[in-house]
Amino acid sequence: MAEINYPDKYKNKLFLSVKDMMEIFGIGENLAYQYLKEAPFRTERVGSKIMIFSNSFWAWYNML
Repeated sequence: MAEINYPDKYKNKLFLSVKDMMEIFGIGENLAYQYLKEAPFRTERVGSKIMIFSNSFWAWYNML
């Protein structure tokens, strides 16, 4: 299995927020939510928030 690389800032997070994703990609809020409609990584809605499973996100990110 390939090693998953990610910035230390996110090392201990189980979930990433939409704001985290915006920082990682340098994109705005509208584009982030638009992308999350059909995200290629696992997400879950918790109340009104969308949480991104960090292990799924970083596995996808490292394939780019």
